[in-house]
Amino acid sequence: MPIKQQAFSVIELVIAISIIAILTTIVMANFHDANKSKSVQLGADAIASAFRTAQENSLNPKEISAISCSQGKVPGEYHLIFNITQPTIFTLTAKDKCGNPGIVLQTFNLPKNVVINTVGGLKIDGAAVASPLDFKFETPFAKATISSGSAVFRSFTQGEVVLAFNDGSFTRHIILDGLSGRVDIQ
Repeated sequence: MPIKQQAFSVIELVIAISIIAILTTIVMANFHDANKSKSVQLGADAIASAFRTAQENSLNPKEISAISCSQGKVPGEYHLIFNITQPTIFTLTAKDKCGNPGIVLQTFNLPKNVVINTVGGLKIDGAAVASPLDFKFETPFAKATISSGSAVFRSFTQGEVVLAFNDGSFTRHIILDGLSGRVDIQ
């Protein structure tokens, strides 16, 4: 009469545990990469949202009590400013119609370990430019112009901000079309 096996052998247990360990390693590596990708995407979404906020504010400007201008408390322009020297933040400012310095409306923080790419992270019409990159939206029609460094504001076809995870493993390009005002994330 044959003897029935009542337990797993040591070899069977070692093989099963090895398979589980290999699968766990693969899943954890993919999970870590997914977190990096998601962080960069969240940063890109925040920038796209800030572009839309600046556009909306310039189309429908509201009075700002901090403005002291003889021409009223409604801003004449809104600016979204990106600076490589502070690669984890960017600001939305409003400037009055009298030419006084801009008032910071909001400072945005990028997610942890996400930065504006320091090499080629700011572009106008495909060419890397000096920091800061300043997108200006004029009231009341949200006409977009752009300036880099201390240059004069000018029309543009595409303005681009490139975000990256600290280790460079993931990037996203946030592009503002200077003609239509459309914001695209690639």
